[in-house]
Amino acid sequence: MKYSILIFMMAANLYSQDCITINHVFSFTPGVGQKLGQSEEFYPANIFGIPSRIASEDVAEATESEVLSLGFGGEIIVGNSDNLIIDGDGADFTIFENVFKNPINGRLFKEPAIVSVSKDGISYTEFPYVFASLEGCAGTHPTYGAADYCDSDVSGGDSFDLADLGLDSIRYIKIKDITDQVFANQNHKYFDYSLSGFDLDALVIHNFVVDVMSSVESDISEFYTLSSDEITSYNASNSIQIYNINGILVSEYSGIGLFQFRELQNGIYIMKISNSKGTAIEKIINL
Repeated sequence: MKYSILIFMMAANLYSQDCITINHVFSFTPGVGQKLGQSEEFYPANIFGIPSRIASEDVAEATESEVLSLGFGGEIIVGNSDNLIIDGDGADFTIFENVFKNPINGRLFKEPAIVSVSKDGISYTEFPYVFASLEGCAGTHPTYGAADYCDSDVSGGDSFDLADLGLDSIRYIKIKDITDQVFANQNHKYFDYSLSGFDLDALVIHNFVVDVMSSVESDISEFYTLSSDEITSYNASNSIQIYNINGILVSEYSGIGLFQFRELQNGIYIMKISNSKGTAIEKIINL
C-alpha cells in the first residue's frame, strides 16, 4: 500500500471552523464562448470565499466579481492549499453555480459540469452522473445564499461525498463543463438556446484536516496492520497518534505491540503513524 508522505501541522483544533472554501487554482482551461469573470480584475478572487448571498432559485448571480464562466467544455482544477479534504460525516464539499428557475416555464436553467477528484493531481476518479437527467453533476441545484453555506442541507448547490467513490482523502477537485453536450442535443430535457457554460460561484469544503503534503511516496504498510478496533505495530520506531474530529490528541502509542481502540467513543478519527521510512495517515471509523 502506497502513501504520500504527509507532514501534519497539527493545531489545537484541526477543524477550526465548520467549513472552509477553496483558496487555490491548480489549473484553468477556459472553454469556448462565455468569458464572464475571466479577466485578472476579477479572477480568481471571484471563486474564492463564500457563495453569493443574494443567489436563489429566483435570483441568478451573474456579476463578474462573484462568478467565473468556464465556457463550453472549459475545465478548472481547484483546492485548498493548506488543507487536505477528507471523507467525514455527510457531504465533504459543495459546489455552487448560479442555477435559477426560468420565470416563463418554471423549469430550472442548468449548465452542468462533471466532477472528479484526485489525491496526487495525476489520477482522477469521476463522480458518476446520468447525462439524461444531469443527476450527479454540479450546476444542477440553485444556491440559497441567505442560508448557512456550511450546512449542505440548506445551502443549495451540489454536494459530493468521497465515500461514494471509496476515497478517504483528496487534494484536487476538477470541474469540467459539459453544457456544450447539452447544447448540441436539442432533444435534451435541459436544452436551451441561451446555454453558455458552467458558472462557478464558490466551493465549500466541509471535512478537512490542516496539512502540508510532499510529493514523495513511501510504502510503510509492512510496519503495521490496522482494523476497525486495533492496530498492530511491527516496528520499534513506530510513533502512533490518534486525533478526534476536533483535532484533539486522544491516544498515543509507540514501539511494537497490539494497541486496541476500546477507549475510543463512536466516531471518526485520524491516525498518524510515523517512522524513519515516512508517515502515513489512516482514517478510523469507530462504531
